[in-house]
Amino acid sequence: ELTEILGILHQQISIRERDLQVRWFSGISGIQNAFRDFYSQKNEGDFRHFENTETYNYIGEEFAEEMIKLRIKNNKFNKCIVIGNLNRQIWYQNQIKQDKKQLRKTIIISEKIYPFRANIAASENTVLIFEYEFKPFALLIENPHIASSIRSIHQMIWDRYLPNDDE
Repeated sequence: ELTEILGILHQQISIRERDLQVRWFSGISGIQNAFRDFYSQKNEGDFRHFENTETYNYIGEEFAEEMIKLRIKNNKFNKCIVIGNLNRQIWYQNQIKQDKKQLRKTIIISEKIYPFRANIAASENTVLIFEYEFKPFALLIENPHIASSIRSIHQMIWDRYLPNDDE
């Protein structure tokens, strides 16, 4: 048990200075822990997410479904920009068909036009950044100004593809 606790402590680096807190998570299990923390937060508002279609080939489709259930349980809507080719991803095709039921709206953009190999999600106060392919890690940044900036970038792209979307 002590070894497990030390492992968890080892994979997290926290820096507290005023309103900034940064936590580092290492490996695929670290990404999963960061996701759990991110979706468990009691923030107001919805989530904004940039996601590559290959993400859950690495961190697990069952895990993704667990996170969807957690997000729905917390009644959090997700505006998701998916980057990639859905024709290669049957799981994603099935998920997008359930957008309304799963409190999500998804737009798909080309990986050729916008190559995007990492994922970024933002709530009102927190940003989750993770990379799963090269050296898997996640970074949670708790700062409302950084979160707002990421959400604004997301909105700029969202508005380009769905200019009259008020959701």
